[in-house]
Amino acid sequence: MRCKVKRVYEGSDPDKFCHFLKENRIVAHLQDLSNTRSSMKIYNYPRDTVWVNEDGDAERALVLIPAFESSLASHREKLARQSPWHCSICLEFIEAEFDACWQCGTSG
Repeated sequence: MRCKVKRVYEGSDPDKFCHFLKENRIVAHLQDLSNTRSSMKIYNYPRDTVWVNEDGDAERALVLIPAFESSLASHREKLARQSPWHCSICLEFIEAEFDACWQCGTSG
């Protein structure tokens, strides 16, 4: 019986999603369709897409997409705040690596 390969993701950071799936015990791989040397041209796919080999893995991967995108957005927000900040409550100066004010406990 031949294994069907299924495309499961084509959003932001496909390499990170592939790694995320592997952390969740789903075998996945990236495929760069921009360099396909087939006589068939593929127009509708972005450069890198994430693929899985098993139907059950495809279903599990699709369920994990919202959790991945949420964690990616949270990570981007945290990276965006790479500079020190002032607490909105007590106006204390807080170093960038901290998420909460050391003086009053307010989240940044």
